[in-house]
Amino acid sequence: MPHKINPKNFENVKSLWKTVMPRMATLYMDQISEHQRDLTNSASTRFFNELVATTYYGIVRLKDAIDKTGINTSKIDKNLKESYEWVIAEPLYIAFALAGHKDPYYKLREFVLQAREKRMDLLTLVRTDREARDLWDRLPDRQREIILDPSKYIGDAPQRTKLVCEDAEMRVERLAARLGRPPETSAFLLT
Repeated sequence: MPHKINPKNFENVKSLWKTVMPRMATLYMDQISEHQRDLTNSASTRFFNELVATTYYGIVRLKDAIDKTGINTSKIDKNLKESYEWVIAEPLYIAFALAGHKDPYYKLREFVLQAREKRMDLLTLVRTDREARDLWDRLPDRQREIILDPSKYIGDAPQRTKLVCEDAEMRVERLAARLGRPPETSAFLLT
């Protein structure tokens, strides 16, 4: 399609990764020693320089791709406004759960289906239901503010990111301790 712009640099880096990973497995297997004269890695280690060169090239290509990536905030804002009533379904159902509804997912799912069928705004439809309106009234102002402006909704991404980072740090520290190295020099072990 002539109008399509492929993310070819990112695709190339992914392709390089698929090329490097099997060789990395071989490199790890080469680390196993049978404590004797062992030439089983004599051929495979000849390709180590290719791993280094390919990894370097991938980094250069990825940096170039990131540098060329642009963010069109006006388009993002437009898309968010056009899909507002569907974007709010998730924070609304979570807010209803926090407000005490016994089955918020299915309640909101029912509203979404009705809104589509009747071509109505989801929030307007929610406000016409007595139970949902009562839940809406019980929500803290901050939650209502997020629902009314979904550009502020990020879910639990910060908490999840923190958990992932903490888990990675713990694994590096544990592995570094087993290897007898300081954790700060063992960041490469995450790969």
